[in-house]
Amino acid sequence: MFAPSKLRLAALVVAILALGSVSSALAPAVASEGSVPFQVELYVSDPDGLLARLEDLTGPDAHGGGIHFDKTTKVGQVNRVFVFSDDYASGKLTRDAVVLDNLWTAAILIGGKPIGLATIWINPSSHEAELADFEKDAPLTKALNDVGDDVFVVRDAPRAAWLTLHGSSLALAEPGSSGLSGTTTLKKYQPIVVNQVGAQKPAASSNLGFFTAVGLIGVAVAVTVWLLFFSGAPRLRRD
Repeated sequence: MFAPSKLRLAALVVAILALGSVSSALAPAVASEGSVPFQVELYVSDPDGLLARLEDLTGPDAHGGGIHFDKTTKVGQVNRVFVFSDDYASGKLTRDAVVLDNLWTAAILIGGKPIGLATIWINPSSHEAELADFEKDAPLTKALNDVGDDVFVVRDAPRAAWLTLHGSSLALAEPGSSGLSGTTTLKKYQPIVVNQVGAQKPAASSNLGFFTAVGLIGVAVAVTVWLLFFSGAPRLRRD
């Protein structure tokens, strides 16, 4: 027979293994580069978490619209989101083209079919995971529900584009306003980011300021001359 101490140890091991099995069953499918913290895992697997929030916001309405969630609704792959680095966006040649962002994507499936893409963030104030956005986009959801563990999911927010990065190859899951489709490379995509960032600055603003300043100086000189020689200045009398 086992000693009491050995029995307690065995019970503890069984309990730990059981908890591990439950955690694995509840944990979302994760495959992309980047980590998924426990707050996000808990929010995704909690019955009162992500899916409950989505049903509240996008479920059936009084007009027959909305998404009809049912018992087949599941969360698919969860991916860490990256964004283009400042060096890349400024046109520099850099090895760190993308950096981590405080975002994760979660594919929403109903009956095994992709329905929409939920975006999750960790609120800096509460340190809890929350729903940030939801896009009802089946092709995008499908594309981001099958990402390899050596692939980066990239969000190009200024162009409303979603991309996947493998090595130096970019695949556009959602082209947005980038003007591209299919696949491209980091080198070819960079001018789009740089040019569109630069286009946001007012054109010829320095010239406008220069001519405005010159005009104001000219007006000031004219007013001064008029005051000195024509308005209230003593006039010479001729006897």
